[in-house]
Amino acid sequence: MLQGAVARTPVRRLPGGRFLPPVQVTSANGPRGRMLPRSDGLAGPIVTFRSLWNNAGLIRSRRRISPNRSGTLSSGPALQGPGPNGDAGCFQNDPRPVIFARHGRPKTGPMKNLRIRQLKAYQAIVSTGSATAAAEMLSLTQPAVSRILASLEADLGFQLFERRGRHLVHSDKGRKFFRMIEATLTGLDALPGIVEDIRLERGSPLRISAIGPLLFSTLVPSALRQFQSVYPDLRLKVNWVDRLDIEDWIVNQNSDIGLTLMPVEHPLLDAHEFVSVNAVALLPEDHALTGKSIIGPSDFRDERLIIPNRRTRLRQLADKCMLEAKHPLPIAIETSTAIASCHLVAAGMGVGISDPFSATGIRQGRFVVRPWHPTIRMSYAAIWLKSRTLSERSVTLIEILRDIAGTLRPP
Repeated sequence: MLQGAVARTPVRRLPGGRFLPPVQVTSANGPRGRMLPRSDGLAGPIVTFRSLWNNAGLIRSRRRISPNRSGTLSSGPALQGPGPNGDAGCFQNDPRPVIFARHGRPKTGPMKNLRIRQLKAYQAIVSTGSATAAAEMLSLTQPAVSRILASLEADLGFQLFERRGRHLVHSDKGRKFFRMIEATLTGLDALPGIVEDIRLERGSPLRISAIGPLLFSTLVPSALRQFQSVYPDLRLKVNWVDRLDIEDWIVNQNSDIGLTLMPVEHPLLDAHEFVSVNAVALLPEDHALTGKSIIGPSDFRDERLIIPNRRTRLRQLADKCMLEAKHPLPIAIETSTAIASCHLVAAGMGVGISDPFSATGIRQGRFVVRPWHPTIRMSYAAIWLKSRTLSERSVTLIEILRDIAGTLRPP
């Protein structure tokens, strides 16, 4: 084991164009001791922290790292003596002092710079549910995808998936991680299109995000058809985004404009309400209550109620309405969206409460829509970043939405 003082070396250039910043050098002969000459102008073998330190900040294996003829790094005999923290050591059968190249402080936490290749492999596994299918999608081998996933999990410091047979299932932390970076992954997917737009000098498309009740109804499709007649050469990118995510989606600049249900709470967003409507009651076409002009909580007391779950704004407003009316309703079926409720009512499985737009997404004649009382008021708005001026084409789209929304309201 070498014991010596610490000296400094100037910036040097390595073969292959690599640069070595000033480093601390430990020599058995002291700070000005004799350094054996090398062909690259440096004394002693070179070791970088990147080769010595694993993702947890601990020495994985002490290996000799030196430039080969091509200028790349290759490994050699095992390092003897203390690691980089001690700044001393030598190689087996090699008495020359070791130069530790300090490329910044070694990371002692788990988080390193993530690579695009890691994220793309992770996205493919999420999409397909297995490393084998992800490998086929990426034109890689299954072991290669497994190694990439393992390196990503090591860099993050937690497990992304649980292994269940041949399938990979998101862990709780993995599910949260995916939700936080989903917008980033979408941005990566859009890169080829962005490059192509720049290369061909094409105008950028208008990116629109909308919640399900608006996009899957007749409202947004009708508005976009009319909008395209005004801007026939404008390309559109339209995405369905959950209401709980759409504000972050706009803040992360994955869309230029979002169409959602109010309230809008993010401080970085501006909102413009384009329509306010009341919830409606849904009845199978042959139901006894179709003869009534208005439906209320007392009418549904003995019915099988189909309604969205408590994550939805409609359900939260409906629960408040029932509480104030002192008519708690026995819920037979909970759904994730109002559109799903409409389909189940149309199949004759019960009665429901919905926003009026979701009801327009089902072919007419399959169920009956009636006004609901007491009223459940819902307001819809266009949202965008405060730091961006709303474009003329976005203003036109909002105006068209407001005009069409008025024609879709139930009597």
